[in-house]
Amino acid sequence: EAVWNVSGNASYTYTSSVPAPTLPAFYSNTYVEGVQVSRAFARSLSAFVSYTFEDQSNTGSRAIDIFSGRSQILSFGITYSPSAKHLGRP
Repeated sequence: EAVWNVSGNASYTYTSSVPAPTLPAFYSNTYVEGVQVSRAFARSLSAFVSYTFEDQSNTGSRAIDIFSGRSQILSFGITYSPSAKHLGRP
């Protein structure tokens, strides 16, 4: 019997710096959303596919060189997890 699982996540981060005499304040907004689907084929074998989207924007000081823009990640894989092996007495 196949077992399906679906999970999702969403997060938001706001970051600001304390202004210094030589640098203006720095502000960053980051949004991250993702979803993952997995399916078990047997007791110890399953597969998954995952998609993540990130959007980050920065304002303020130009002296800080940090990623600003959008990023997308698609990943997939197979998971194998054999049964535990006991040595000696259980």
